[in-house]
Amino acid sequence: MNSEIELRPLSSVADVAAAARVLAEVWGVTDTAPEPSPDWLRALAFTENYVAGAFVDRDHLVGAAVGFWGHDRNGPILHSHATGVVPAFAGRGVGYALKQHQRSWTLEHNVERITWTFDPLIRRNAHFNLVKLGAYFGEYHESFYGEMRDSVNAGDLSDRVVAVWDLRDGTPNGSLLPGHQTRTIPIPADIVSLRRTDPDAAMQWRLATRAAFRDAFGEGFCARTISKNGDYTLVK
Repeated sequence: MNSEIELRPLSSVADVAAAARVLAEVWGVTDTAPEPSPDWLRALAFTENYVAGAFVDRDHLVGAAVGFWGHDRNGPILHSHATGVVPAFAGRGVGYALKQHQRSWTLEHNVERITWTFDPLIRRNAHFNLVKLGAYFGEYHESFYGEMRDSVNAGDLSDRVVAVWDLRDGTPNGSLLPGHQTRTIPIPADIVSLRRTDPDAAMQWRLATRAAFRDAFGEGFCARTISKNGDYTLVK
């Protein structure tokens, strides 16, 4: 990552408004799919939730991340609702830096796990979440958000898995040990493009992988890593 990137929490009206614009740009929102409202981000920041940004030249926001406190069956969590980087700065380590900032901030608040939802068919996100960060998932939700109208998700079912990031675990994917029972689930190379070029094929992938994940999770498997050719490895 270039040295001119500065990471810091956001709280001012101007900063949260800029963050809302960044997230709207990343997801390609339209008039019928409104951007995250600045007043909502301001309220989250004011109540000591996580709202942070990545800046260039001190005042040009190029990435933002938003999370809020919660609990799951294993205790307290920070739920990371959105992390986005504008296209001009994609692939330059900004997203990774934001997640590491979020990790440090969460640990400073004595919480050791971060969760978030993501579409398991988007290969680049799966690689980032499981391989680069060392998160895992074993929970599947059909149509988690209902109908979505942004340019990334429109026309597809909003099925999501719940990523869990153990912030104290220094050995990503360490459960992939010899002798463990494993299962693989393949995903398409580019589901976002496939939605546009062949929506029927995209839906077939969605329904087939939905069934495969639900069956595997019901048998006690969880997804720990994904290969370069797009095969998830699940461990029991």
